[in-house]
Amino acid sequence: MTISDVYRLFGEAAHWSSILEEQLWNICVLNERVINHAKHGNGNEKIFKKFERMEIGRLIGELKKALGKEFDGKVDTIFKPALEKRNRLIHGFFVDHHEILTNWERIPIAIAELTEIKNTIFPAADFATKTCTALVGLYTTGNSDAQPCGQPDPAHKAAQGRLP
Repeated sequence: MTISDVYRLFGEAAHWSSILEEQLWNICVLNERVINHAKHGNGNEKIFKKFERMEIGRLIGELKKALGKEFDGKVDTIFKPALEKRNRLIHGFFVDHHEILTNWERIPIAIAELTEIKNTIFPAADFATKTCTALVGLYTTGNSDAQPCGQPDPAHKAAQGRLP
């Protein structure tokens, strides 16, 4: 194990963290479009402004409100731990592991923590992507009476990027 392995794994975890944030944003925007279509019509700008500056924690709160009580367990067991790991990754990981540059014996400890972080964030990002994809399906059907998406279909492929 080398310092390059640490940076590679950090990058992978950060990548999935970004995907998670993007898909939570997409879910909130799409849910707002579907549920409040009559209120917004085709006025996406209001919806985008509502969510554009929200951090992950607030997006998760909006998601809980939007998807209802039946999703509380998923939000609490999937998204909240991922948020905690993401915050650890971004705000404290290298602060606590700075000695890996001079003490290579610490590298396996850093890699073990990064593996745990990635193994928590990736399933949340994957679930968020599948949920987003299911909601895209509801939105594109033109059904303004559609309800929040429920359990996503595992056959859906990942949606990429922020939706127009």
